[in-house]
Amino acid sequence: MKKFTRILAAITLALTMVVTFSNAKEVDAAESGWKTYNGISANVYTDRTGDYPVSDSYIGATGLKTSAGGTVYYRMELDEYVNGAWYSRDSKKGSFSSQTPMSKFYIDEHLVKGESGTFRVMMKIFSDSEYDIWVGDWITDSFTVHN
Repeated sequence: MKKFTRILAAITLALTMVVTFSNAKEVDAAESGWKTYNGISANVYTDRTGDYPVSDSYIGATGLKTSAGGTVYYRMELDEYVNGAWYSRDSKKGSFSSQTPMSKFYIDEHLVKGESGTFRVMMKIFSDSEYDIWVGDWITDSFTVHN
């Protein structure tokens, strides 16, 4: 009888694990997807998908690119959707050859406590340090931020 009870418990545990892990969703970041403009293949993504809850203090964004084009210069922009149009709210600049450092956009600087907004991140890439020769724009899907 003890053996039967142990086997039954093991089967129950195994079925519970299967159901639990099959219902778990993988969390993907809001991202632009890999796109190629003027010979540069790149992608920009955030550190969270969907809503940023009130417990979050910043929106993190990172850019990646393939080795083509060597070092490039970027401007990472946080855009907000207001009254049917996108408006730039903040930006960070730098250069990279494969991956940018994470750009942090602090939520308190863009939303009053209790407010929510729709945002996206746009990574503009330039081939020169003067930011004159534009290569292309990589834009994430939009996402909601709560403060």
